[in-house]
Amino acid sequence: MVTQSVAEADGYVPHPASFRRAEGDARKSFPRGPGLLVCRRSRRGDDVGRCSRNRRRRPARGRSRAAVAAVVAWVGGFAAAALDARPAPRPVDPADCPGSAVTLRGLDADAWQRPASTMAEQRALRARLGAPMPEAPTMVLISSDAAHHIREFFSTVAVRQGDGRWTLDTVGEESGALLRMEPKPLPAEHKTLSGAAARRLDRLLGDRCLDAEPPTQLHAREIGVGAMFHTMEIVTPRRHRVVAWTLRLRGTNGAIADLVIGRE
Repeated sequence: MVTQSVAEADGYVPHPASFRRAEGDARKSFPRGPGLLVCRRSRRGDDVGRCSRNRRRRPARGRSRAAVAAVVAWVGGFAAAALDARPAPRPVDPADCPGSAVTLRGLDADAWQRPASTMAEQRALRARLGAPMPEAPTMVLISSDAAHHIREFFSTVAVRQGDGRWTLDTVGEESGALLRMEPKPLPAEHKTLSGAAARRLDRLLGDRCLDAEPPTQLHAREIGVGAMFHTMEIVTPRRHRVVAWTLRLRGTNGAIADLVIGRE
């Protein structure tokens, strides 16, 4: 018994390296390849006609590259649109930070207004005193300013060293306010935080709840004449935060200020 394939029964025998759509009474679809032989055979088994070569042309190389470039551009545009459609990061909600909750009673109405930086004024003070501003990727800078008859202005800079130590540098100046007097420098102070205090400061600076606390804590109804006003700037590779306060700063920001200005 002779076994006949489906292709032979349809009247076509594809070349081993090529297939083509059958023509005639019976039709069968096969994949086609460019430049390959396709031969026709009758039902009796004898060859009829002649083998022909499928000469389907390849697309021009320039067109292929243009098509690929178009597809890449379309995919890139779709990806960009998807990225733009992502929701913006949600601000930290104070309710999510019960461990650093701040009592808002007694604060001014503009407690959430970002205070102005005092870095330029600190640089000018240090230039007058011959004490250049330290520079590092991670720093905490605190300016302290009090004025009545005389004015006292301090600049404290805490710098994180490469080995994890925190060094503190404080300089100050006394000048006239209501009274006229020549400016004079105040005693400078230099110290290094203990290992435990340095590790605690690192943890506090990485706390996401820093931004959940009001940046302005001015107790206008509780301060007296000549009270000290403080401005703290937290500078890290991830944030630049400015906080201003009178009396004592509370919350996570307050814990950082306590370590830097000597209440560890």
